[in-house]
Amino acid sequence: MANRLQGSCPEEDRKVMFESEDAFVDRRRRDKRTSTDHISMLPDELLVFILSLLTLRESVATSLLSRRWRYLWTLMPKLDFDAKKSLLKVEMAENGKLVTDEEKSTKYIQWVDHVIALHKSCAIEDFRVCFNFSKPYEKYIDNWVNYALARKVKRLELSLTYKGYDSLFPPSDDIYTFPYHFLPTYKENCSNDSQSHCMKQCNSMHFKFLEKISMHSVSVSGEALEFFLSNCPLLQHLYVYESKDLSCLKIIGPLPSLKRLEIISCDNLNSFEIRDATLVYLNYSGKSLQQFLLKNVPLLVEIKISGDIEMKDILLMFSSILPQLEKFNYRLNSLLCWEVTGMFYSAVKMSNLKQLRLRLIFDDSLLPLTNMLRTSPCLETFVLEIFFARKFRKRELENVEGSYAHLKEVKIRGYCGSIGNLEFVMHLSESAGALEKIVIDPRKPSDFNAYLTNYSRHKDKYLRRVQKARAQAKKQLLGILPPRINLQIL
Repeated sequence: MANRLQGSCPEEDRKVMFESEDAFVDRRRRDKRTSTDHISMLPDELLVFILSLLTLRESVATSLLSRRWRYLWTLMPKLDFDAKKSLLKVEMAENGKLVTDEEKSTKYIQWVDHVIALHKSCAIEDFRVCFNFSKPYEKYIDNWVNYALARKVKRLELSLTYKGYDSLFPPSDDIYTFPYHFLPTYKENCSNDSQSHCMKQCNSMHFKFLEKISMHSVSVSGEALEFFLSNCPLLQHLYVYESKDLSCLKIIGPLPSLKRLEIISCDNLNSFEIRDATLVYLNYSGKSLQQFLLKNVPLLVEIKISGDIEMKDILLMFSSILPQLEKFNYRLNSLLCWEVTGMFYSAVKMSNLKQLRLRLIFDDSLLPLTNMLRTSPCLETFVLEIFFARKFRKRELENVEGSYAHLKEVKIRGYCGSIGNLEFVMHLSESAGALEKIVIDPRKPSDFNAYLTNYSRHKDKYLRRVQKARAQAKKQLLGILPPRINLQIL
């Protein structure tokens, strides 16, 4: 070929080249005419399933592909109106409340209403609203809840605020209230003029299909929650966050489907009773309650406790179920000391516990935590999260006795390289003969880390501290731990 081209003139070379390009273009045109869109030939059910793997905005965008795809998204069984990205751009008013741009609220409402108007599926599996809404917008939210319930929704989530770090933004008194007139029992309180309207709405509700109810910054009463529990036979998961109307809650079985219950930051809650239930997981964050009862919950194997709950409160409120737990997650608010953990050790024996996760405010000396580990002879995984590091001070390493025969994995998040951090890691490496893995993470716990990296004006300073702590961990621990232990410094 090279010899032939060497003997040919430039005009002939260009002729051969252009003929090849023309042949290539013709071949592409023939391929286009004969090619088949195999994906579009799939049945609607399969295409809708593919769309359900996308976000709602992405799935709606597929309507531009072709006539075949134009209305497929309207058959999707999942409607997730998540506006978190736009909600990250917030401003702090002088009164400290979280405010959003009115124009964004209007656009969000138009977006939801437009999708609902075009949506054709007669059944919905997931319906989720995520935006910073308050009481003035209740008529729109009521309509959306009505729409979802009328279409036999399985999982209903109203997340009406987005906060990077919750404790920095106190709950508003102007939060949305769940529409009680949707509940059949509300008809007794309806006026004669509105009773027929209430009955019409109640008849259109399909509460019995609900499997999960999640209400974040939604005010709902204990009576309404008890209605859900009594009239939703498939309800497996109930989540309530920042409800100012919740003062008394009774969960009394039999409730064969209910497995997960989460009651968080409901500051007006004064009485809480769980009896004869098949709960597997309980998450409670709030104040200590004198009127608190856990009775006959044999399947409850995992609890998460935070808020204003001291160690002595745990013994008062949860002592009856601590021995049966397999997973225990607790945020310790009081200062860590031998007296407090010693009281816990002398009163509790968690023989079935496999996973222990503790969150501390300060990290001066971590050795008192050994009492918590000693209460759990079968413990396999221990996770420690530290929010703040005390100012470094020089002192000698302390040592205590302990033996943790089944402990295999340890993770410490918020490690800063202090003496207290180092001596605790060394103690575990020497006292846990089965220990296989230690993970050191210098970042703060995930929720606080999100605030520091997304909102805080001290972001750069925080990241420098993380980098310094990471270097300190490598200097302290690399080559020091026994070879059997896999050390990971994140």
